[in-house]
Amino acid sequence: MQTDNDQAITEYIRDLEDQLEEAGQISANRAFNLGCWLGLVPAGMLTLLIFFLSEGSWIVTLVSAVMILISLIALANLAAYFAKSKSMSRRYDDRIKAQVAKILEEFELTGDEFNQIMVDTLPGDSVLKKLMSADV
Repeated sequence: MQTDNDQAITEYIRDLEDQLEEAGQISANRAFNLGCWLGLVPAGMLTLLIFFLSEGSWIVTLVSAVMILISLIALANLAAYFAKSKSMSRRYDDRIKAQVAKILEEFELTGDEFNQIMVDTLPGDSVLKKLMSADV
């Protein structure tokens, strides 16, 4: 009976981790795509401005365009990172905390017992571990 409970708790923990990862990935994808698409118009205008200011030099324009695109991708990645972090934190606060409390009550566990099962189940860089340790 205890093994079945441990297995069920382990499945719940993995499901909670998957929920956090999915929420973060969706937000990161949206933020990256939005950052790239919204940055293309200013990047194009800046490239045209550089072309005219360089008196029609294609080399200067091409090098500048590549540098602008690299900067645009870097900023989109930064936006995606922040969106992912914020989304996972928000999902944890809105849903995961309540689900953990429900699991603790359902299986009659203490917080320490749940944490030990979580430590044994999830890898070291787990989002759920980080958010729960920050919550304590």
